[in-house]
Amino acid sequence: MSRFDFAALNRLPADLSDPFEQAVWRWTLAHGGDALLAERVARTARAEAAGDSCLALTGAQASRHGGTALDSQQLQQLRRSSLISDGGHIAPLVIDARQRLYFWRNWRHEQRISEQIVQALSTAADQAASESLEAALQQAFADSDPALDSLQRKAVRQALSRRLLILTGGPGTGKTRTVGRLIEAARRLHGETLQIHVAAPTGKAAQRLNMLFDRDANNVTAAQTVHRLLGFDPDTQRFRHGRELPLKTDLLIVDEVSMLDLGTLRTLLEAVPPSTHLVLMGDAEQLQSVTTGSVLDDIVQALEGIPDSPVVRLQHGFRSEHGLLPVFIAAQQGDAKALTRGADDLFAPISLRSCADLTQRDQRLHDWALQLIDQLSGAVTGQGEQDAARLLQAWQQQQLLCVLNEGPFGASEAALRIEARLREAWRVLPGTASFAGQAIMVRRNDYARGLFNGDLGVLLPDTSSRLRAWFADPMSSRLRSFATGDLPEHASACALTVHKSQGSEFPRVALLLPPDAESRVLSRQLVYTALTRARQRVEIWGDEAVLGAALARRSSRLGGLRDLLVQRCAALRG
Repeated sequence: MSRFDFAALNRLPADLSDPFEQAVWRWTLAHGGDALLAERVARTARAEAAGDSCLALTGAQASRHGGTALDSQQLQQLRRSSLISDGGHIAPLVIDARQRLYFWRNWRHEQRISEQIVQALSTAADQAASESLEAALQQAFADSDPALDSLQRKAVRQALSRRLLILTGGPGTGKTRTVGRLIEAARRLHGETLQIHVAAPTGKAAQRLNMLFDRDANNVTAAQTVHRLLGFDPDTQRFRHGRELPLKTDLLIVDEVSMLDLGTLRTLLEAVPPSTHLVLMGDAEQLQSVTTGSVLDDIVQALEGIPDSPVVRLQHGFRSEHGLLPVFIAAQQGDAKALTRGADDLFAPISLRSCADLTQRDQRLHDWALQLIDQLSGAVTGQGEQDAARLLQAWQQQQLLCVLNEGPFGASEAALRIEARLREAWRVLPGTASFAGQAIMVRRNDYARGLFNGDLGVLLPDTSSRLRAWFADPMSSRLRSFATGDLPEHASACALTVHKSQGSEFPRVALLLPPDAESRVLSRQLVYTALTRARQRVEIWGDEAVLGAALARRSSRLGGLRDLLVQRCAALRG
């Protein structure tokens, strides 16, 4: 141990028990920081783990991660440290003008993202003849109703005449439909010379895009993950493309942007050449990234409503025939009464079922497993690619989502209990780790095999009776198979966390809520994200009071991106 460790331990706040927080605390002391700075840096690490990009040092938000507001003397004490910068020079830490403490990387991410967006907004519009653009629009929307798609037409017009479009809206409002029209209009306007790339944060979201978009023309690449598009190298943990090596594309469309973190969005924006038209799309009301930042929410809130705004929010519901649109709107607005209205009706698209204790949980899981067994029974005895495709399709008809991952109401425990029923029904030998009919989800990217975190697969024998893991190929309509021993880290897909479900849709979804209404993970965005995974029907397993508490709590992340965009856009207009 170094010379300061024993004395320092006596000053370590009792609530800083996380090993990483303690390591950061010790690092700060070892590099000349005092006890006050070490404590605040440890809380900044805690803030980052919770998704915040910085730590408030003053005001009501100062207690957000267990600290107290600092007075002016304490702030001056921190600013005198050689570890602290105001952003004018590189240092491990930054305190900005609003008294927020950052790790340098997060502060720089926000600066560069805001600079890139404002630069895109200030770039002059294309000089393409407006008559040609309008003609291409009319052709792309020839079979569409102008009374319903005016915002879609506006989005396509903006995407083709300016550098940046932010396209947002809830499920069923036609975001992917708009992009399909955009691709068609772009082809008509620029021909086959225009290079179009499509990407999404996860493999399953990219695969869904490939199923939705027509890629007959050779100038549209298959949708891929953002990391693959940018050439991520897992060995160096760096991206090949960026400011020094931009992408070669004329039109770049990125879906599910709410799932991107600050660092990835920064790299993406820096990799986009000044001549490229960029479309960032997603639902700003959904959950934020599992790591740092709330990029889409911040961008939309900062830019929506400004003069000549790049944000287009689609509102008309094109999938209202399923009856879920009022449910989605109620969840988005935090209206618990409207959300559950008619839930007792047998024919309603939503139902609320009590699940306040372990007995009720077990009953819900038992019934769910029986429905799965009935649904999968015709596909679990097959062999080969064709039967694996039927099994994968059967698994994708319904999905149980959980707020938590661990604990009695978490996805891991729920998956174990459902799988136990499946093993019993299919007479799987005790101790068998993998069995035919099992659904799995990849937990870690494997770039060599092209398998990515969130990819869903099924286990089924090939025609030689060897058990294989089958996954949809995002580049084709075929399946790929792998020996089970060659798979990257994976887990049962019988139950997923809401975060893991992002980018997916299922005809039927059930959401398992924890019984504790005070759980910090509950939020309106979480419930909204879970419900919008459903296309036809959704069930909520939980207490009505817990649901109400979740909908009443709109989570927000602390950061400076929104402020920077507002300031820089105001300066641009001024």
